[in-house]
Amino acid sequence: MAHPMPPRDNARVAREFLGREAPPTKALCRGQSIPLGGQDTFWVGHVDGTLPSGAPITATLILTTPHASIWLEEGLEADAEALARSAQAFEERIEPAVAHLLGLVGRDPFAGCPLTILNARVRGALGYYVSLNDLPQSINPFSNERPMIVINLSALAPGTPAYEATLAHELQHAFLAFLDPNEEAWVTEGLSELAEERSGYPESHSARAYLANPNMALLDWSAEPMTLEAHYGAAYLFMRYLVQRYGEGALSALAHEPADGLAGFEATLARLQPPTSFEAFFGDWLVANALNIPSLEGGRYGYPQLDLPPMACPRVEAYLFTAEGTLEPYGATCWELPLPNGGLALSFEGQAEARLVPTEAPSGRWMWWSNRGDQG
Repeated sequence: MAHPMPPRDNARVAREFLGREAPPTKALCRGQSIPLGGQDTFWVGHVDGTLPSGAPITATLILTTPHASIWLEEGLEADAEALARSAQAFEERIEPAVAHLLGLVGRDPFAGCPLTILNARVRGALGYYVSLNDLPQSINPFSNERPMIVINLSALAPGTPAYEATLAHELQHAFLAFLDPNEEAWVTEGLSELAEERSGYPESHSARAYLANPNMALLDWSAEPMTLEAHYGAAYLFMRYLVQRYGEGALSALAHEPADGLAGFEATLARLQPPTSFEAFFGDWLVANALNIPSLEGGRYGYPQLDLPPMACPRVEAYLFTAEGTLEPYGATCWELPLPNGGLALSFEGQAEARLVPTEAPSGRWMWWSNRGDQG
């Protein structure tokens, strides 16, 4: 049985596994005193944000705002006016919108340290945030010792909606790491997708990808290229539906809830008015995805402000009808069933349990389960 996973104690891990003594606090605000035009070195990760073992890069401080310091990797070129426009968008739209989304208006997650925005070359990602950069190098030798997000200039151009949407996406990750550092990936990514929308950068490709292929585990996360966009879409629509049903205060309640994943949703839904269970909420969400008729039940079974197709549901043309298949946990599939005179009789057979991992316990009965989480 899975046990709720506590946040990782990085100082304890460093002491017990690496033999390093370090204070159990976050790093200081490195680079804060560097003037405009000054340089510093940075460790930059690739693909999934894991930190490298090679040489650090050098970058120049090219712009500052009340909430951010903006750096450019040495040897790269960027349109100065475009960067200034994106910096203005960050201050006027993105930071206020994301802070409001998570209930952080008037609070400073970074304790007075400006967020570092490093524009650099990155392989395999539009951008990333990793909380390991908040740690002292005595714990993580590749830490940049400051709150920081990286934007990939190989894929994004400053001043464009895609660049600024990525800023919003990664800022949400940085803020949520302050509130709930070990939240599950599907929750954090759904909130980041919604942060893009709330910052003024709506995008429906991921939602459409999910509605075309809804048989995937909502509570899981996969980096497989064939399904990644649909995972983003499922997580986004679930968060979007929560706002639609309960208002934006529900997202703040979820972000501040210590429990993670499904347990966090259950605790949040139990406190909202009217309270409901996760299973009932999930069922309503599936119906909204399958029908998407906003006029039903005051918008309960659709998305009044989103132009989306309904879930892909093949139409049954003749009875008797039988379907067999495999359904992912908290995944979905559907059929359109024309109602004949006299009604329909439906039956279902399936397994009540599913494996956590696709393997057998070596002993035949018991095995250790590590749980899932960004900082477990």
